[in-house]
Amino acid sequence: MKTNTKILKFCLLIGIAAIAASCSDEVKPLLGDYSYNTSGQVAIDDTVQVVLSNEIGSMELERVKDNDIMLTMNSLRNGVYATQGTLHGDTISLVPFTRAMSVTYQTSDIVPTTVTENYNVEVSGKGKVYNETIHFHLKYAGESLSNGKKLAGENILMVAKKN
Repeated sequence: MKTNTKILKFCLLIGIAAIAASCSDEVKPLLGDYSYNTSGQVAIDDTVQVVLSNEIGSMELERVKDNDIMLTMNSLRNGVYATQGTLHGDTISLVPFTRAMSVTYQTSDIVPTTVTENYNVEVSGKGKVYNETIHFHLKYAGESLSNGKKLAGENILMVAKKN
């Protein structure tokens, strides 16, 4: 009977070790360097629709703790910005962050003129992981630094591909 108890305890220990080993780290495969491209359309004061020029750059994804990550984006035109996020399965929920953005568009006046305005934009959204590519679906909401015009975009796509 004593031998059966020892065997049972040994088998139980092996089973627990096997279960622990089968638990995978969801974040680890995502860590590293990415190249990204962002595109989309925003509205200015709900009247002017502006197609954003594509923004390209590099992104680094690092672990903060457990499933919490830090995303640092280095845009080729608009500087560096960072945010944190949390990975749940194949979805990354971003913590909203603020970034600077320049937007160029044509006015709808009788004589159209080209206007470039600078905005502080709050960015929010989620990303969906597909192997080594992440599709972020973002929302932009901001205000012009010079005249108080509002900027809003609900369908901004950022695709990040692991290098």
